[in-house]
Amino acid sequence: MFDLQFHNLQFNFYKNIILKATRDSLDVNKSMTDSQIINHLRKRFTSEKKWELDHAPVNEVATDWFQGLAINVPHQNYEILELAKENKVLFLDPDHLDWMAYVEDQEDRFVERYWANLAQTFLAMSPDEYNECSY
Repeated sequence: MFDLQFHNLQFNFYKNIILKATRDSLDVNKSMTDSQIINHLRKRFTSEKKWELDHAPVNEVATDWFQGLAINVPHQNYEILELAKENKVLFLDPDHLDWMAYVEDQEDRFVERYWANLAQTFLAMSPDEYNECSY
């Protein structure tokens, strides 16, 4: 049960980042619904990455698109980690023996997966267009 709850928490974390960044951008109407925002992003992604989508796996193309800051998501490590801690998606075991090394390792892993997880969440939010991905 914990894994499913954590997966949902993590999915919502990335989904909210994508939606907030898109709402904060200049090219969308602030009154758009979540599904309208995702549709807008999907069309933009497909338009901007058409050639790449014909030549590379969609998850790699989407990861590259987010890393290129297609939308203004948090992109500095400290921003990403603070947001993750605030939203309780960076799980740290307080009983770990080598606490400092453990925390650094967990933070590094989280940041390394951040862009791919953003992309996977975006693709999962557009299941009609792309294959669903899982973490």
